[in-house]
Amino acid sequence: MRLKIANIKTGTDPKQWAIFSRQELIHKHIDEHGMVNPIVVDSEGNLQFGGCRLQYAVLREWDEIDAIVCDDLDEITKLQDEQSLFEYTFLEERYIERKQQGQ
Repeated sequence: MRLKIANIKTGTDPKQWAIFSRQELIHKHIDEHGMVNPIVVDSEGNLQFGGCRLQYAVLREWDEIDAIVCDDLDEITKLQDEQSLFEYTFLEERYIERKQQGQ
């Protein structure tokens, strides 16, 4: 589904978020390959994860972004694990914050 970026709730303005090396790599990957994964929000529009992707869209003044709406915490964790595994394919090891159980 596509959501209006103005309707996504975060604690602070994504334009003000710092851009560290990890975010730069994710932004570069989006430049080169497009937005591969959607962000995840709950049914009230609160961002659950995908902050780097949302920041990318806000900084480029997009009106909308692909999103999954989910309130099930187990499903949110599963989606986050799947998307983290994808990021492992292009992030340098030092920028990988989440590890799968058993890794």
